[in-house]
Amino acid sequence: MQRAMLERLKGEGQASEQRLQALEKRAQEVGSQLLQLIAMTQQIGLLLGQARQDEARNLLLRCLPVAAGGALLPFRVLLGEHARWLHEQLLQAPPGKVRDALLEKLPPCTAPALPEPAHGNDCLSVRELGVLQLIAQGCSNQEISEQLFISLHTVKTHASHINSKLGVERRTQAVARAKILGLLG
Repeated sequence: MQRAMLERLKGEGQASEQRLQALEKRAQEVGSQLLQLIAMTQQIGLLLGQARQDEARNLLLRCLPVAAGGALLPFRVLLGEHARWLHEQLLQAPPGKVRDALLEKLPPCTAPALPEPAHGNDCLSVRELGVLQLIAQGCSNQEISEQLFISLHTVKTHASHINSKLGVERRTQAVARAKILGLLG
């Protein structure tokens, strides 16, 4: 698994894909559903990175029955990095417990009926939503850094992305906009 991830980071997508496919097959042979699911979700991320949405969609549909035991953790990266794509695919997928559980885990996206922010098609990642909630509670960047166990620079980067996605310039505006959009309770 680590080799596949390393290959992916080095831009060796084909080698990574082949390794993940072999891992998926081996996991299926030995009955390790969790490992199989991890390999499959990693492949989906790889395929999406290569703009191969149709293949990613087919693989996602194969993933859902494998996750029937309730293993949702392997979907974490897809939930964070490809939330809008995953949401669209799950809405088209056959109803089921896994599908419904994943839909519940998705971060709220900008409702189309509301005026769109600067990048209206963007959806806040799970981490950005967490940062936004702490901003709304009045936490400083340093406090957010300590609570989420991330660097101060990372907090500032998330805050910048939040502002950009919501089409605002300041954190107070981001909180107000998020409340209007229903992103905060």
